[in-house]
Amino acid sequence: MHTRFFSVVFGVGFGLAAALPPAHAADEIEAKAQLCAGCHGDKGAPADPKTIPVIWGQDQSYLMKQMRDFRNGERKSAIMSPLAKNLAEGDLRKIAAHFAAKTWPARRASAKAAVAAERHRPVPGLSSAELPGRHAGAAAGRAQL
Repeated sequence: MHTRFFSVVFGVGFGLAAALPPAHAADEIEAKAQLCAGCHGDKGAPADPKTIPVIWGQDQSYLMKQMRDFRNGERKSAIMSPLAKNLAEGDLRKIAAHFAAKTWPARRASAKAAVAAERHRPVPGLSSAELPGRHAGAAAGRAQL
């Protein structure tokens, strides 16, 4: 009885260990992604936007293709090629998913700028008091100036 019990417990434990990914797997991808942040930016804005692309919010399949091309030598870069050669296919997939899930930094900034610009844009034929979302007090204050 004890032998059978221990066999079942051992079998279940071994099965769970094989089925569950290690807890540190996410940490490993995060650490690898931090290496990317050195050039591509830790908040999504690259160190040099003229020569380094934004990867936050980029399509996952696009990121995969670019990293594969660097790894396979189809695309050349003194920095990216050696980094990509050291990554397994599974790591490429996880890193691509990591950055694809992030918000594109330009969208965040441009959305705020668009809202601010819309609030201050004059509309021909209407006073500021007649526009939705604008305060009549602000228009009245300008009229007295």
